[in-house]
Amino acid sequence: MSDKSAEIVQAAARHTESVVLPGVATWESSTEYPRDAASAAARDGLLGLYCPPDQGGQGLSFAEGIPVFEELAKAGGLYAFSLSMHNIVTYAICGFAAPPLRAHWAPRLTAGASLATRFIPSNSALTISRSYCL
Repeated sequence: MSDKSAEIVQAAARHTESVVLPGVATWESSTEYPRDAASAAARDGLLGLYCPPDQGGQGLSFAEGIPVFEELAKAGGLYAFSLSMHNIVTYAICGFAAPPLRAHWAPRLTAGASLATRFIPSNSALTISRSYCL
């Protein structure tokens, strides 16, 4: 593990202790997403894990990102999953989107001003997967 990835895993452990553990029971019994927690995750450097630093990210490999989600999932599996989806969509935009799309969304997503997810409908004969940024 590189020094950079070890620092981020430590940030995830602190985030889990100070943000996730105190709020997870409320979040999982609610229909609202814990937006304040995601904003805190952004401040902790957890929302642009796979994106290059010049786009506001941490520049981690996928393998280096796994321990981050393991830390988060110790307290909140659904929350950890939501941040993993945000990170993978953000990676796709930072790495593969057309330059105007990337310029618009990458800084917002890596800074946590906007959040992203994947949607895969389960009732479709032909499953169409989509990504959304809000």
